[in-house]
Amino acid sequence: MYDNVIAALTLINTVVFGVLAFRFNRKLEDQKYKISRKYKDFELYTVKRHETYPELFKLILITYNKASGSFSKSNSLHFEGYNTEDIKYYLEEQKIPIGKINEIVQMWDQSRELAILEIIKFEQLISVKDAWQSFTDAANYLYQNELYISDEVADHCRQIFFKLQNLNLNLKYPNPETVLEDSRLIVETRNALFELKNIMRQELSIAYNSED
Repeated sequence: MYDNVIAALTLINTVVFGVLAFRFNRKLEDQKYKISRKYKDFELYTVKRHETYPELFKLILITYNKASGSFSKSNSLHFEGYNTEDIKYYLEEQKIPIGKINEIVQMWDQSRELAILEIIKFEQLISVKDAWQSFTDAANYLYQNELYISDEVADHCRQIFFKLQNLNLNLKYPNPETVLEDSRLIVETRNALFELKNIMRQELSIAYNSED
């Protein structure tokens, strides 16, 4: 009878140990899965950030170049020596509407000075449109991908957008009184872009080292 009790206790211990071991292993596997899932999520997040930052910086840089470059565009000196065929080709390259091209070409031989003023005026309109479109593209990209962007980078981008918006407004509504402001905004925006690039580089470097 004693042997039967020992055998029964041994069986019970075996069953209990087996159940505990099963539960422990199950919890261990669940924990391993959660850790693996978190690592994969972090990896995907890091990859997405590595894709987002360069594209965001590129779009902001394009916006800055279009806004700042538009203030020095359209110098009449670069039309010296142009004949009607030259000016027509130039206007076609600028994607100016054909009706406007014909109007300017007819004006070219009659009053070159007026034709040049008309070209400069139309180029300015195109520059304003391109600058605002680039601004919109960059801002939309930030908002669409803000999930992968740190608060510091997002805040820095918004500060740059504020300066670029003012530049674009001054470009759209030129005023002699804003000349000094334009120069200041261009310098401040260029410096802010340099700071943004350093912040992005640092964050991408930290994320890369974290993967190791």
